[in-house]
Amino acid sequence: REGSKYQRFLSRHYRLQQLTNLLSWLANFSIPIRLKLARLKNLALFAITLRRGHLATELRHIKNESITYSKEHSAVEALHLQANNLIDITTHTSKNLNDIPVFIICFERVESLKKLVKWLESVGQRKIIFIDNDSTYKPLIDYYDQSPYQVVRLYRNVGHTAPWILDFVRTLIPRDYYIVTDPDILPTDKAPQDTIKHLLQINADFPLHTKVGLGLKIDDLPTTYPLRDHVIEWEQQFWKTELRANVFEAGVDTTFALYKPGSYNYTLHPSIRLGEPYMARHVPWYTNPAKQTDEDTYYKLRANANVTSWNVDELPERYKKEMKHES
Repeated sequence: REGSKYQRFLSRHYRLQQLTNLLSWLANFSIPIRLKLARLKNLALFAITLRRGHLATELRHIKNESITYSKEHSAVEALHLQANNLIDITTHTSKNLNDIPVFIICFERVESLKKLVKWLESVGQRKIIFIDNDSTYKPLIDYYDQSPYQVVRLYRNVGHTAPWILDFVRTLIPRDYYIVTDPDILPTDKAPQDTIKHLLQINADFPLHTKVGLGLKIDDLPTTYPLRDHVIEWEQQFWKTELRANVFEAGVDTTFALYKPGSYNYTLHPSIRLGEPYMARHVPWYTNPAKQTDEDTYYKLRANANVTSWNVDELPERYKKEMKHES
């Protein structure tokens, strides 16, 4: 599909995606001219003064306004319509938390997947869907065969954006909340039984953010992990903008997150990460290269370096450039 190909292209080129959002926002005549002028003034000011955090926040507001201010409604009507729809859906979802679909994007990982599924079952989730990116690791295939949950085999490695670029979300759950996660993201032992309910509540409290995810621990990473210091340096940026206690404005990739209805495209922003106790561990950060398992070896042989960021022994070039630019 041409639309899917275009969305996939945009998901890989975030700056182009931002430009597309800006042009769409400028072309939307439902948005008040004074609001546009104010936003453009802020963009210019933040760009000149190199205030990248403020610039990113302004661009997120622009994206939200492009969606909120529809052509069929006035600005005020559009805001009320969006708020009322979200309230109705959130109320319904809160009564049916166990029916929220959980998409797990799978590829050659089985041990952490088993633990994640066990945790999901422990908090009552019963709609689990494995989206498999052409895995061939026999223990994983055997696990699929024995699992009571649905397996969607893609027979090609589409990557971590598969739920969106293949239109699973738009087709299967066009007006509902849903969860997407990688198989190697494990909620900590301290993550409460009401974790899903809390993610839903924060989504309701912050209606202009696309998703709310678990925070990732970085205070207990082992020294045996080669990229430990790089991970800590990279992840610190996500704990800088606190919206309220233990609620942070921060990009969320495909780590464990609850998405709002109508989130049809893969995006990193606008998103929220939570602090303690709603935290998870990224399993690859706790590995020891001197004690590689058969699964680790098999995964690395088949992994795509353009998608796999922290499952390698050396920091990818794109992260080196970004970290250098940030400094």
